[in-house]
Amino acid sequence: MDLSLNKSTTDIHAGPTCILCNQRAYSLHLVTAESSEGASFICGLLCPSCHGQVLNNKEQGEQLND
Repeated sequence: MDLSLNKSTTDIHAGPTCILCNQRAYSLHLVTAESSEGASFICGLLCPSCHGQVLNNKEQGEQLND
């Protein structure tokens, strides 16, 4: 059985509950930014319902592994 997911470039993420509107954020808009070296990184997730920012790891992105 093939359990691989269809990977696409669309910004869809089954993620956490939005802290602003408490909506289950199954389809979040990924907000990415580019560093001065040209590398892309995730700087936040926007809730599609209220457009509030669900998380912001722009500064913590490289500190996830303690």
